Amino acid sequence: MRVCIRVHEDGTAHVVSGGGPPGLRLTRLRSPEEWKKAAEERRKARLEKKRQEEEEKRKREEEALKRAAEDPEYAREYARQKLEEQELEKEREKS
Repeated sequence: MRVCIRVHEDGTAHVVSGGGPPGLRLTRLRSPEEWKKAAEERRKARLEKKRQEEEEKRKREEEALKRAAEDPEYAREYARQKLEEQELEKEREKS
């Protein structure tokens, strides 16, 4: 929806005409470059978080495999857990 706005010296703006309610005060205005920069920062943060989660998962897997090699009871339980996870994955893929 296109609106006509009037930008003030303090960085705020008001809707003058168009589809929005007249007189609506707009704050925290940004340029398209600022929006792109913020989006890129959010994307990088998401990727970093995902990378860290995958790294933690890989470390947990390694520790579990080491423990399973030493403890037969844990190995059986770990194998059951992995089979259940695989079954859940198959059900998710079917849905």
